[in-house]
Amino acid sequence: MVEITRTRKADDIPVAYLKNYLPCEIGEKIERRDLIEYRMLQILRDKLKISVSNGTHNIEAIAADYEISHVLSLEMFSPVLYAELHMLTKEKKPVEFVQAFFRPDRFIYSIEVNMDEFS
Repeated sequence: MVEITRTRKADDIPVAYLKNYLPCEIGEKIERRDLIEYRMLQILRDKLKISVSNGTHNIEAIAADYEISHVLSLEMFSPVLYAELHMLTKEKKPVEFVQAFFRPDRFIYSIEVNMDEFS
């Protein structure tokens, strides 16, 4: 398993801390310079030609531990928005597991809803 960690900033303030876990055969092909310029999904699809088709995305509020509070410049045990994403290929083979931690004072999670789907 290859672990890749990145911090996203806005106005030089950390807003998100991401941990990507990939199988070795995928993770070892990712180049460091691509991580600066592209989102992971772009790297997987466009650079590595992996057909990522679906997955599950779970979101919850948690308390920041030492690592998360340090990276996001928060008090320890401050609330953070935590998201997990499991991504699969069309053949249902695991491609990536993501843990994302967001500062609640600098991040809004929005979802567009089609009300016709609720009929």
